Amino acid sequence: MSPVKLLSGHMKFSSLIEKLKKHNVIRETREGEYGLNIFISEQAAPNFRHIKGVDISKKIVLQHFEIWSKNIGLTSFKKGKNNYVVGGFQFAFTAPTYIDGMIGYANKQKKPGFLVADILIGNDTNEDAISFFIKKLAAIKASNPTLKLLPVLLVDGIDTKALNKLKSNGVLIASIKELFGKDYSDLIKNLINTVTNAGAILKAEPEKYLSLMSKLTKLIDGKTNNLRGDLFELAVGFYFSKYSQSINIGKRVPVIDSIRSRELDVLAITENEVCVVECKGYNYPVDIDYIEEYLSEKVKEIRGWVSTRYPERKQRFEIWSTGGYTSEALKLLKETKSKVRKFDFDYLDKKDIIERANRLNSSKFKEILRDYYIKEVV
Repeated sequence: MSPVKLLSGHMKFSSLIEKLKKHNVIRETREGEYGLNIFISEQAAPNFRHIKGVDISKKIVLQHFEIWSKNIGLTSFKKGKNNYVVGGFQFAFTAPTYIDGMIGYANKQKKPGFLVADILIGNDTNEDAISFFIKKLAAIKASNPTLKLLPVLLVDGIDTKALNKLKSNGVLIASIKELFGKDYSDLIKNLINTVTNAGAILKAEPEKYLSLMSKLTKLIDGKTNNLRGDLFELAVGFYFSKYSQSINIGKRVPVIDSIRSRELDVLAITENEVCVVECKGYNYPVDIDYIEEYLSEKVKEIRGWVSTRYPERKQRFEIWSTGGYTSEALKLLKETKSKVRKFDFDYLDKKDIIERANRLNSSKFKEILRDYYIKEVV
């Protein structure tokens, strides 16, 4: 538990990270994410798919919590922020509040208090899990006793000891089930499970994916547009599951002669071919910088793993982008496709993705593409 900004008596988070890296206690697993070094940790490797499922679900819950807090007048309109710093510490959601008892004054000017919220879902919430939140609040109160906070912890389940400890420290415990209903809570759990086990579900029970997406369409609104990009790999995986012997979503593979790893958005394997797909499900074009790094580094490193693991099979790389590509990126992609000989390569834009969808002849799949990604799908 470290502050983001300099706070007397506490080491900054960035400084702590550098010290841990220097002494080989942690390593960067991918940009902005860290894990215990394998040489000192006896634990199994983290389940990155589960982590991603939890992260996506947190975004949805926090956005609906923001709407809820505004609707009941708890926070100021259009003032809520995600991953914002209050009192030197970062919280998942913060917003100024002017409710009675939270207002202060500075030089005769009205000064709001702050709602500060964190969220714990997808894992057991016990005393150890909540300790970080209580410590943050204690540190803020010690360093800035005049700052008025309304602390909230969002949970999808919590044991009795943790519940009582939060209450004794003045924390409001917001149960997702109680706030938004059982159907909502079940849908969030289903989302986490689907993202965690995407490959197996898409291959064995693809109707579960289609059902989930249909329910999410009814749940989300314009504020959760980023969800479509986060879940685009599942849509692409659904397409390839119809043609492949096996499918894997978000598989992480080791980079040869390195402690780093690379994530494969979609890995589709047939009897004769290994296809690796990069998925960009956003409404803006992929730029030249991204394509240069993708072609010169990522494809090269993944090819090393594929060649070792599947030496007898053809290799194919594709990139799917619903937002298309900038002119500079498109020029490089065209040149690469015409020049490469050691593997097959292709790039798809909105028009190409529509053509693939028509080949699949699935009305449900087309509906998902139309609702989330490409309105022109018919």
